Amino acid sequence: MARTRIRGKQVKFTLNGKEYECDLVSAVLEKVDAPSSGTDTVTTFCDAATSAGGQVWQLSIEAVQSTDTSAGTDGESLHTLIWDSAATSGGAKIPFVFMPHGNATATAEQPHFTGTAVVEGGAYPAVGGTAGENSFTWSYEFYLDPDVVTRKTA
Repeated sequence: MARTRIRGKQVKFTLNGKEYECDLVSAVLEKVDAPSSGTDTVTTFCDAATSAGGQVWQLSIEAVQSTDTSAGTDGESLHTLIWDSAATSGGAKIPFVFMPHGNATATAEQPHFTGTAVVEGGAYPAVGGTAGENSFTWSYEFYLDPDVVTRKTA
């Protein structure tokens, strides 16, 4: 039996209620090993019993670089949103909806995935790239707060 496949043609993606699929080149939502970032990584038996093995949700994106602002014709670019969020003292928490099938209404067969992405204060997106005619892109990894992704089916 053929399966309904997720294809990279109809993906819809919102951050803070605004659509950004025209900025995105790639979007991946997955469980990854938690960063140690200088914190104590010792796991007690209680920690192990209630954790997912030291893994956390991460949203990784690649997008075109654009400095468009909200005053622009097409509105604020994703690069500008993340830059301005990183410039805010303490960063920002930004709700997202990832619609891998591109459907407006979530269903059991074509769910939406929601969560809150964290932009750390001072964690600016890259600017620049390789010489040539191609557009510059940038990559960014968000951790989620809380460490929860909701799979919406209705």
